[in-house]
Amino acid sequence: MTDNTFCRELSGESCSVIGEKCFRIQVGKQCEYIGYYKRLKTIGKDTPAIAMRARTGMIDPLLASWKKYAQHPLPGAKNVVASPLEREVTAILKFELEPLSVTVRAQEHFSIWGDIAIRADGLVEKKGFPTSIISVKTWLGLGQIRETFAYAYWAKTWLGQKHIRVYHIAILKTPTRGKTTEGLIEICKPYLDGAFFLTEAPYIDDLIRELKETYS
Repeated sequence: MTDNTFCRELSGESCSVIGEKCFRIQVGKQCEYIGYYKRLKTIGKDTPAIAMRARTGMIDPLLASWKKYAQHPLPGAKNVVASPLEREVTAILKFELEPLSVTVRAQEHFSIWGDIAIRADGLVEKKGFPTSIISVKTWLGLGQIRETFAYAYWAKTWLGQKHIRVYHIAILKTPTRGKTTEGLIEICKPYLDGAFFLTEAPYIDDLIRELKETYS
């Protein structure tokens, strides 16, 4: 008999959320996707409007991506959550900012010096205004903020502080090695202009307000 105690969402060997055989039974370790799914689904009365819209909009694409991966679980797959998140964040940015004559582009190589470029998950641009580089990660931890900080440092060092803004967007934040994420964000300033989240404060709504003030 299969020991299903490591995940409450199992019915026999099948995941009750996506209706597919669990691909982690053999290792006895719960997949990370159920945590993201539950976090996105738990919408309280204090959840602001844009975060609520983003979380609701992510659910079906996440389930479809998760189901597809469960059918063909390949080593090294990292986009089950990341791809739906990036698409939803891009859609939100376009909907909220394009009325201000702002251009929003997803997954762009952004040139910072000659042929040296960084991969931006999102670019927000308007002639005569700073360019905002958007880094989208499933969560904020030491590894994730390190990559965002590197992009921010290179871009602002070569193009100038006043010409570039860099923002980190994630579903949630996690403490790392005894350090708070607030502490990590603070030591990354002024290169990192802020980190915002879908499931906790500061919410993506706060970022949208800041960007609207920047591009108005």
